[in-house]
Amino acid sequence: MAIKSIFKDNEYIQSNNPDLFYQIEEKPRSVKDAIVYAFQTVVTMLGPMSITPLALAAACGMTPLQTAQVLGLCMIGSGLGTLCQTTWGVRLPVVQTMSLAFMAGYISIAGIVTAENGGVVDGKLIMCYIMGAVILGGMVEFLLGVTGLITKLKRVFTPVIMGPVMMLIMLSMATTTVGWASENWFVFLVVAVLTLTMSNIIPATKWGKDKKIIKSLAIIVPIVVGYVISWVMSANGMIDPSSGAYVDIQVIKDTPWFNKPGGFVNWGMPKFRLDFLLLVLAGYLMSIIESIGQYHANTFACRCPGKLSQHRVSMGIGMEGLGCILSALAGGLASTSSGENIGLVERTGVASRHIARVGGVLLICLGLIGKFGAVITSITDPIIAGIFVSILGVVGGGGLQTTFSKCPLSGRNVSIFGIALIFGMGMPAYIAANPVDTGIIWLTNSINGICSSNMAIGGIMAILLDQVMPGSDKERGIQEDDTPDAEYGEDTAYGVSIKE
Repeated sequence: MAIKSIFKDNEYIQSNNPDLFYQIEEKPRSVKDAIVYAFQTVVTMLGPMSITPLALAAACGMTPLQTAQVLGLCMIGSGLGTLCQTTWGVRLPVVQTMSLAFMAGYISIAGIVTAENGGVVDGKLIMCYIMGAVILGGMVEFLLGVTGLITKLKRVFTPVIMGPVMMLIMLSMATTTVGWASENWFVFLVVAVLTLTMSNIIPATKWGKDKKIIKSLAIIVPIVVGYVISWVMSANGMIDPSSGAYVDIQVIKDTPWFNKPGGFVNWGMPKFRLDFLLLVLAGYLMSIIESIGQYHANTFACRCPGKLSQHRVSMGIGMEGLGCILSALAGGLASTSSGENIGLVERTGVASRHIARVGGVLLICLGLIGKFGAVITSITDPIIAGIFVSILGVVGGGGLQTTFSKCPLSGRNVSIFGIALIFGMGMPAYIAANPVDTGIIWLTNSINGICSSNMAIGGIMAILLDQVMPGSDKERGIQEDDTPDAEYGEDTAYGVSIKE
């Protein structure tokens, strides 16, 4: 792949599926649509996105102001990554977000820097080293993508692999989602029932004549309703202030209006160390495995009729790397594709990458507004859980669809799928109770980091079994199509000719 052709801007997917409210290449019909649906996209993934920066801020001993800053800067980084992804990358409605896959590496870096600093926790110094590691790792991911090396592994990342990874996205969040819901079952049930009603029940009835519009609002409306209920209950003393369901308005009042962008401004110059790069590479490995699976899941949610082209996968990974570099330079953390957005597309039918691009711009703008970050962090756990129940169910079901719509339901494939799920769920729990200790800090942390990820372990196990167990190309889901679409090769995405 010639470097000069990497950023060509004349590839378009022509599609017209009646089940979608917005097609992939369809631009917003109005400014109102652009803002409403982009905001819905942003709100859906902000909850999960905030977990990593907030956890890191706590580990680094950051002040409340620094915590608000790192959250805002991560929003800016996610916005920049989303613009790269929707413009030059996989060119689907993919939104970039922060990933817990990197958390083990971040904590390891924080521990090493603190120990070398005489036991003094210095949040700014830690962020400088994390920025350096993320930048170097982003360069590696960028080169793997834009040179096409990642697509040479297509016989490794088969549909047999993608299904278990997608299922593990759902299963890995199950306990957390129920925990959030338990903070206030009433609010959770209101949001969950309203989401399912608007996305599935009403559109299937005689009252669902405008089902596309109703379905397209099936996330934002339940969030607003749940937030208002939580705020009223909190203001009237019906929810304890220590509960995850409590809406704390005072935090919003105390937060400054604007954040200062830029890692150089907030933390200092990036600092580079090879051992810290190795620590975050484990996170990049997990991120790549998850992202490739999510690209395929996104094509399913967008009703794409054919295979995901090698060029699109390659550019998707390349732009994730570039997004990580830009996020670190902005003062944020490494970003990856948002799995939550896949379920959002399926639930709402809004598959326009242009609306996702508006979401990226919105993320950047909102990341500069300190008080908006405070408002987002005040969206309560039961509300997020109510949305997740619907979205994660779609992602998990999409895993079954991804594997068994492209691969035969053979004993070989069923065994790989099941064993990958067993190890993907069981190994992280075992490692949490029995961490590995090699005596070498970076190696120990890297092994424990990889083995603590459900998606990484499940993906690695599925890859090993898929390579070892005998199976034809057809059984593995990698046999080339004999349809006319196949003759377009890498210049065809999703079985639809790309116009030059």
